[in-house]
Amino acid sequence: MPRNTRRIVSRKQVRFAPVDAVQEYIHDAPGQVLACRDTKHAWKLKDIEGDRETGFVRYYRCACKATLIQTIDANGFVVGRRTKYPKGYQMPAGTGRLDREGQGLIRIASAEADLRAVMMRKAMRSVR
Repeated sequence: MPRNTRRIVSRKQVRFAPVDAVQEYIHDAPGQVLACRDTKHAWKLKDIEGDRETGFVRYYRCACKATLIQTIDANGFVVGRRTKYPKGYQMPAGTGRLDREGQGLIRIASAEADLRAVMMRKAMRSVR
């Protein structure tokens, strides 16, 4: 093989979810799921095991019911991280990943839900 010839490595093409599939997902997804997909998770520590000599495993939970398991070695380095999502959190299998447009649709749906919630709270306060 000549020196200047580069080997072309084929990469698997990333498939993105079509807009209509994202809109259908948004329609069926609970508000907390949309909030977590929008702002990422608000993890709260639920349990921890281990010690300074062997390392730690921390267990977190989010309001959307997702769980995060983080493994830390004795030097403090994260050596493992696994997230388990509740049913209905992820897009249906085979739909594809969210692109910027899909993420934007989720962000708008989450913001609209936030706006409705704030307006309801204000309306309730004004009735009192």
